[in-house]
Amino acid sequence: MFFIKVYFLFLFVLKKKIMEFIYFLYFDNSNVSEENSEIQIQNVNGKKNEPLFSYKEFQIFDPYNNREEIKKVSKKMKGIYVFEILKYKYVYVGSSINLYSRVCSYFMPSILANADRRILRYFRKYGFKNVKLILYILCKESTREQIVEAEQYFIDLYKLTYSLLNVDLVAGGSLGYHESMSNEMRNKLRILRGIAFFVYDTKTHSLIFKFNSKQHAYDNIHINHTTLNDCLNCGTLYLNRFLFSKELINEFPFNTFISLENLKKLIQKIQLKNKSIQKNSKKIYAENIKYPKISRIFNSINSFAKAVKGDRSTIRLYINGIKKEGSLYRKQ
Repeated sequence: MFFIKVYFLFLFVLKKKIMEFIYFLYFDNSNVSEENSEIQIQNVNGKKNEPLFSYKEFQIFDPYNNREEIKKVSKKMKGIYVFEILKYKYVYVGSSINLYSRVCSYFMPSILANADRRILRYFRKYGFKNVKLILYILCKESTREQIVEAEQYFIDLYKLTYSLLNVDLVAGGSLGYHESMSNEMRNKLRILRGIAFFVYDTKTHSLIFKFNSKQHAYDNIHINHTTLNDCLNCGTLYLNRFLFSKELINEFPFNTFISLENLKKLIQKIQLKNKSIQKNSKKIYAENIKYPKISRIFNSINSFAKAVKGDRSTIRLYINGIKKEGSLYRKQ
């Protein structure tokens, strides 16, 4: 009996050492900045009831205004995200194969305006000032199944002491009422090639198309490179109607796929409509501080945007004075 106890004790110590080795092998925190005193970043290891997977924990207060900190620790990383409402001990637990992209989708005005989930209703009404974001970063080699397993672990952990704002307490959302697609369809859509992204129509609240890559979009709808990046990274609506996302978004409950040709026709129709509205556009004077000789008057924002190959939405921010006073477009 004594020999058996010693044997099992040896296995237990060996397993612990192996897990610690894996932990330090996959994670390196040397590039994480802790200079901002308002951002509390904490690495966690050695807790009681530690799960059978390795992770790093980061805590970020006021996440809406600290997206750069989120980006530093979570860009292209997999794991679990937890929004904690500090005043009421409410939490929402989710998971993603791209944490930075998924977390920042909660800040998009287009999603906040159209969604009706409890966590988003709170953000829409009260904002993010009393919110703490907790990120549990898993190793890059984690599979989708392992991520869902980790999500379930944290759901079970938090529900012991917090009130969860999740629709259901099953990881992956397979039982949520926002799941309008079959699991088989969702798994097929997750097989991304290149930088694939999905197209959502905010007018019909539907997923309508999937581009296999940015180049696929450039070649077929002739969208500007800067415009596409703004749509993907900042949540800007393309033509004030279409939302582009690298991940599936549960807040849009319907899927009504259309062909590429029909998508082209729909976009052309909206573009023609927008051009008719812009017939009465006001002229603008663009003064170039660096090269005064190229300063001139443009008939509209659109004509200026085409001339400098810029994004209309960004240019409007300067014209309307939303950008910081004295700041120059492209530093010119």
